[in-house]
Amino acid sequence: MTLAGADNGIRYRTIEEFVKKKKLGEVLRDRGKISAEDLLQVVSEQQAKMLHLGELMLERGLVKKGDLAAALEEVSHVPYLDCSEVVPDPEAHKISSTCYSRTLLRLPIRMEQERLVVLWLAPQDLGKLDELRFSTGMEISPRLAFRSEVLKAIAKYYWWQRMGNHIQAQL
Repeated sequence: MTLAGADNGIRYRTIEEFVKKKKLGEVLRDRGKISAEDLLQVVSEQQAKMLHLGELMLERGLVKKGDLAAALEEVSHVPYLDCSEVVPDPEAHKISSTCYSRTLLRLPIRMEQERLVVLWLAPQDLGKLDELRFSTGMEISPRLAFRSEVLKAIAKYYWWQRMGNHIQAQL
């Protein structure tokens, strides 16, 4: 079963799985990747910050990137894609220049059949997913990514857009 019946990369095997989502900390604790004490500490610290829990765990060295990515995939049912291993397809960018976004932390990567594959920090934001679907006229296939990875990829592959904005601001 896929969310809303669309093949958008968000998958649930059963309706029960869709209704009862596991929490990231629970998955990592159950897998023995973080202690209950460390989890409680990072959860209380995270409440005062504007960071995702997983990113804070990674930043503190409490979990390994691969373990966190696997747990995030289980919780969100969205596949993880390491930004350092991809080169965005220019055709994907042509379809939606508005898709590239430093504020929403998303980056178009490629076309797969009739879907636009997008690296995204928060692909579970169904409202933003629907907005992008509407603006592109395409189905969106999100991929999880970490904040630092998305920002590096945007800086690496879309530097020319920043330069254009900088030059335009100087005129």
